[in-house]
Amino acid sequence: MSLPGIEISSSVLVGTTKPLDSKFGPFEGATIAAAKTEALTNITAGLRFEGLTAGLIVTGNPIVEYWFNGGVADVNFVAKGGAGSVDVQEDGSAVVTTNTFNYKGLFKITNNSGVADITSDTFVFQAVSVVTTWTITHNLDKYPSVMTVNNSGDEIFGAITYNSKNELVISFKSPGAAGYAYLN
Repeated sequence: MSLPGIEISSSVLVGTTKPLDSKFGPFEGATIAAAKTEALTNITAGLRFEGLTAGLIVTGNPIVEYWFNGGVADVNFVAKGGAGSVDVQEDGSAVVTTNTFNYKGLFKITNNSGVADITSDTFVFQAVSVVTTWTITHNLDKYPSVMTVNNSGDEIFGAITYNSKNELVISFKSPGAAGYAYLN
């Protein structure tokens, strides 16, 4: 069975300073939305296929790759990087989101009228005096991992009982312990 197309029996050298496949672009705009519109206007329906990647440039910034993921409609043209991920540039360029996202459960960033509210889903408890039971109300709305240390910073171990998603009890053998519990 032969496939339709052009058979080339040796290498072809094409001298160009632009991508050979014009569907990649790059497409430029003053904003990412403008660059995306430019790309969607130039990559017509007949040229689209799932997985097609195009480069978008916000004037003066590096190329960001978008692709057709899950179909070839305009709504399927999304930034590469996986479900819900955000690539943060080390050069200090802005990251824009219109919603809230969690970074691996370590902290949460919420867009509050253009200002990022960053909160941590961690809790630190201090037991000032030596006791055998630490009852901790943390309000993290989860069953967090727990690490306990004494006042010298040495890790200590107790039995953990989760009363709810917002409270736990750590029981130590006599004479008890003073120190810190780190929950996340």
